Amino acid sequence: MADIREKIAIFLKALPAFANLNGQNLFGLASLFQLKVAKKGMVIYSEGDIAKGAYLIVKGDVGVYKKKLEAGTESIIAVYKKNMLFGHLALIDAGKEHVTCKAEDDVFLLYIEKNIFFNFFTQGSAAAFAFQHMGTTALIRQLRSADELLAKISNQTPKKLNQQ
Repeated sequence: MADIREKIAIFLKALPAFANLNGQNLFGLASLFQLKVAKKGMVIYSEGDIAKGAYLIVKGDVGVYKKKLEAGTESIIAVYKKNMLFGHLALIDAGKEHVTCKAEDDVFLLYIEKNIFFNFFTQGSAAAFAFQHMGTTALIRQLRSADELLAKISNQTPKKLNQQ
């Protein structure tokens, strides 16, 4: 039976960002992750927590919640699905979490701590580059979503916003 690192490597190999990595790079990357399970309704991290690492969804959905201006209330602003990376701002910023993430159902996650990622990233391997690419792609996706939301709020299309 395959050990957990081999199962993680197989999962990573199926993701476009890591599809071209060789076995050594995949196993090296797989060894950096911890497998975590979050039961339905469990808070993975809360808005205002110190950002400690990033998560990659193996199975399940993660709801993203933002506090409203009215004290004590929050709304769901996004849902992250299988194969999506989240919490990745922790890898490049020493700040606090800007949203709350909760398991919408039972969720299996791969977690990488900030310090482990940084040590890995400074090695400059192909796997480090692939992980950086995945994180950058996730940030761009979030920025585009934020732009679209701002456009809706301002009652303008994204095209008009970019021309001003």
